[in-house]
Amino acid sequence: MSLDYLVTWMMVFLRSLGVVLQLPVLAGRPIPVMVRLGICVCLATLLAGMVPAAAVPSAVGALLPAVSGEVLLGLLLGFVARLAFASVEMAGRVISTEIGLTATPGLGVPEPSSEPLASLLSSFSIVLFFLVGGHQAVLGALARSFRLAAAGRPGFDPGAANALI
Repeated sequence: MSLDYLVTWMMVFLRSLGVVLQLPVLAGRPIPVMVRLGICVCLATLLAGMVPAAAVPSAVGALLPAVSGEVLLGLLLGFVARLAFASVEMAGRVISTEIGLTATPGLGVPEPSSEPLASLLSSFSIVLFFLVGGHQAVLGALARSFRLAAAGRPGFDPGAANALI
C-alpha cells in the first residue's frame, strides 16, 4: 500500500464521515457511533480506488487545512440531504401545534414522544427516502463530489460551477 493511496483513503474517509454524521435518526434513536464509523470505513474503502490519488503534503501543517476542508465539505453535503428531513419534521411540529396536539408550545425543545404527528411524518419521510432511492442519490453525490473537488484539495475547481448548472 503506497502513501498516496493511504492519504487518498483518509481524505475519502473524512469526507464520507461528514456525510454520515448528518444521517437522520432511525426509530427515534440515533445511529451508534461505531456503526457510523464502520459505514465510513466501508465507503472509504470502496471509493478510494476510484478517486484520483491525493497529493501527499510535505509538512504536517499542510495536512490540517486539507483535513478540515474535507470534513467541512462532507458536512455540507450531508447538511443538504438532511434539510429535507428537517423540513418534514418542522412541518409535523407546526401541524401538531396548529391542531392542538402539543401542550406548551415554545417551552424547551419538544421531545419526539410528545409530538406523535411529527414523529410519524419523520419516520414516513425516512421510509420514503429509502424507497425512492434517496440513499443512492446521496452516495452518488458523494462519489461525484471527488470530480468537482479532488481529495485533499476540498476547494472546487473553476469548472465546477458549469458542472453544477
